[in-house]
Amino acid sequence: MGLYLPLKCKFHYGFPVYILLPLLARWFTDNIFAAAERDKAGRD
Repeated sequence: MGLYLPLKCKFHYGFPVYILLPLLARWFTDNIFAAAERDKAGRD
């Protein structure tokens, strides 16, 4: 399908990216939802 096309680098160089990106996305969304909950609690 051509979803992953390495640019002359080995798999183990890109592997940390596949681990870090979901962790960063989770951290980002958790912070957004926590801020929304704080805002909602502040309005009540």
